[in-house]
Amino acid sequence: MDYLSEPLGPDFVSTYERTFGIELPPSYRAFLLQVGDGGAGPGLGMRELGRPLDDAAQWEVGEIATDEGEPDLLMRSKFDPLGAAALEPSRPPYYTTGVRYLFDHGCGLWDVLVVNGPHAGQIFHDARPDRTGFFRYALDERGAIARLRAEAGADSLDFAEYYCWWLSVSAGAG
Repeated sequence: MDYLSEPLGPDFVSTYERTFGIELPPSYRAFLLQVGDGGAGPGLGMRELGRPLDDAAQWEVGEIATDEGEPDLLMRSKFDPLGAAALEPSRPPYYTTGVRYLFDHGCGLWDVLVVNGPHAGQIFHDARPDRTGFFRYALDERGAIARLRAEAGADSLDFAEYYCWWLSVSAGAG
């Protein structure tokens, strides 16, 4: 049984970055190139880079710039976890700017990877469908993870820290 998709080639990742006008955070980019593209991960797993969020959408990297329903098109703008849009989504499906929707927790709740802005590379929990906004992740002194309200000047775990935490918890669960 395969738990992760095959790693991606550097040309695919570079084309994706050019298509969406972003640079993927270094730890996530390295994961895609050396470990795998999606699969095992928190919640319902990690979304693959080349897969639209909406399974009904069909696109290929390099040819995506016209599908307004795809949230990856919003990555070019900066992410602001405290901005008005972060607290009051305008309408479902609650997409926000500057992030890649990465780990699906069901019922519209996601862990997102920030790709643009001062929090680039960090993972935030998007709980706006519950009307509670964004939460950041932190590890306590015992290594347990906590979701904390996003606040000015506070960082969240980066992709590598978050994924390694999930691996350690998953390994202990078996």
